Amino acid sequence: MAIVTDNAILYHIPKTGGTWVKRAMRAAGLDWGYTHTAVGPSPFGLKRSHGTPDNTPDGAKMGRFAIAFVRRPVAWYRSYWAFRSRKGARRDEGFPADGLWSDDFDTFVNNLLDAYPDGFVSTLYQFYTGERGEKVDYVGHTERLGDDLARGLALAGESYDDSALRLHPVVNASPDEWKARAVLSAETQARVAECEKWVREMFY
Repeated sequence: MAIVTDNAILYHIPKTGGTWVKRAMRAAGLDWGYTHTAVGPSPFGLKRSHGTPDNTPDGAKMGRFAIAFVRRPVAWYRSYWAFRSRKGARRDEGFPADGLWSDDFDTFVNNLLDAYPDGFVSTLYQFYTGERGEKVDYVGHTERLGDDLARGLALAGESYDDSALRLHPVVNASPDEWKARAVLSAETQARVAECEKWVREMFY
């Protein structure tokens, strides 16, 4: 299921600020809902709340401006690992990152890159944006979430309380103590840069 307003459809890529987006839009007076049906399987075993353009019905997409958010790969890996770690146990959702888990962050990232040499994050993002960005109209960045959400909604022609949206507090962020444990060796950082170069070239 994707998030829909009157004029926009937002695809929630995991760990890119989607929980904040939904709450900020509500706080800004912008009504939204979910598409209630899906077509075809969910890639990577993703939950239905993370619907992609390919498994969202055409009727829900028609006439709506399509938005997605991305973040830099190392930040994505760190956010996912910290989120799962602080829960104390990994939920089995069929998501490949859970099946390749390690309690050591550096090992976890290398496990994913061994399995996805073209980049796990790159592969995930392409389910939502397409290899050339053809599946969405606008891609924002988690690093400037408020500004980019405001820009995307403006491009979609939505009306909302801009101040309430931009000033909405951070939600669903992992504690700094867990992020501080997510350290990569210089070798692994270089490997991420090489394997995930599609993200850098496409969005940064």
